[in-house]
Amino acid sequence: MTERLDEHKMKYAVDTDKEAEDICRWAAARAGVIVVAPVVGTMTLMANEVYMITRLAKLRGIKLSESAVLGL
Repeated sequence: MTERLDEHKMKYAVDTDKEAEDICRWAAARAGVIVVAPVVGTMTLMANEVYMITRLAKLRGIKLSESAVLGL
């Protein structure tokens, strides 16, 4: 029974390093598109960074306080 549970955990385990890399790559891709539109660039780039950081914190199981997010 425990072998089946271990197999199940291994099958559905999240590779956090790979997931973190994917989040960073998507953020970089979005930033590349945002830079093309300079009118909305600055605020949108900041929002993109905050989104990426909150996603990485959630992935790692870190709870960010509202003041920490606003401080970003």
